[in-house]
Amino acid sequence: MPHIVFHRGLLKSCLPPKEKDISPPAEEQPRTSSKCLDASRFIGIPTLRRGAAPAKQSVPDASPPDAPPDASNHSGPIGRHRTVLRFREPERESDAVLVYDTPPLQPPEAMAFFRHTGQTQHLPPSINTQGLDTLLLAGSERISSVDQVKEIRRHFGDVPLVVVDLRQESHAVAQKHPLTWRGAMDWANVGLKTDAVLELEAQQIEALRLQRSATALHADQVKGKTADPAAKRLDTAEVRSEQEIVEAAGAAYSRIAVSDHVRPAREDVDRFIALVRSLPEGTALHVHCNGGRGRTTTFMALYDMLQNARVVDAASIIARQSSLGYDYNLADTGAVKESKRAFHADRLDFLQEFHAYARENPRGQPLSWSEWRGSDA
Repeated sequence: MPHIVFHRGLLKSCLPPKEKDISPPAEEQPRTSSKCLDASRFIGIPTLRRGAAPAKQSVPDASPPDAPPDASNHSGPIGRHRTVLRFREPERESDAVLVYDTPPLQPPEAMAFFRHTGQTQHLPPSINTQGLDTLLLAGSERISSVDQVKEIRRHFGDVPLVVVDLRQESHAVAQKHPLTWRGAMDWANVGLKTDAVLELEAQQIEALRLQRSATALHADQVKGKTADPAAKRLDTAEVRSEQEIVEAAGAAYSRIAVSDHVRPAREDVDRFIALVRSLPEGTALHVHCNGGRGRTTTFMALYDMLQNARVVDAASIIARQSSLGYDYNLADTGAVKESKRAFHADRLDFLQEFHAYARENPRGQPLSWSEWRGSDA
């Protein structure tokens, strides 16, 4: 079930060289192509609504529905009249090291890729915005400060906020530096489910606390973008998890551990749908990954589809979330490195099929993704 903690009435939850392919060959699917769209948005955009702290609310349990016995991470072909989908899981990296992703933020509430669905005035006239500005949905890169979460809340005003952490990779914050345990492709935790990731991350954070200090390399050096490790020795006695930061800002935390560069697995989709089903009316949702691009834009599109698939087609939802996402074009699978293209093609096929699911199951009801994919209906 989604990782949720109840507190004060609010939800508290959050192709490489050796690719492992666990599915049959995919049939050729039509691609939706679109040009990158111009948009310029920054964190300082006027707020949607302002108000006092969120009122107390009780939230139902968000346990995902039981999947059919034959359900697995592979999402096809299952059932008649369903598109064949491919889920390629990369091999787990064994050479993960501790890195800092960026220096401390200046100002501390800064976010390079923050956007919210109330920013329709910044979209090109050709974009279909039907149902977009009422979603109470936002996205960004990594969260590393209480000030960032307070800034997100400021944009939504007097409503509860749930922050959904999509990062499979273990991460924390020490001396205001966002830290990640990662390899070159950010696949150090591939193959681990959300609960296992949370357990491993807690162990790594506790080890840092006991060490009281640690050396972190710059992420760009581990990614191969620079030869300079730019190592920093950090005090880790008071290292904090993202959940601690989010909850200190008065928001709720949920974790859905999705591999970087890869479409979400079947159980991750079910977990997200279960969370969406559990949200009280008027709750704002903020989703984020590490860089604020791929996983963030993907899940913003999923949420948009769950709310609007019956009135807005798949291509239009993908286009508007891509434009909001600083022109991270989900539909252009050829614009990335060769090592990522197959993963991105799988993701686009999945998004188009998820739209069909959401059209038949608005707001994730009555069937879960696994139930729908496994149905003969």
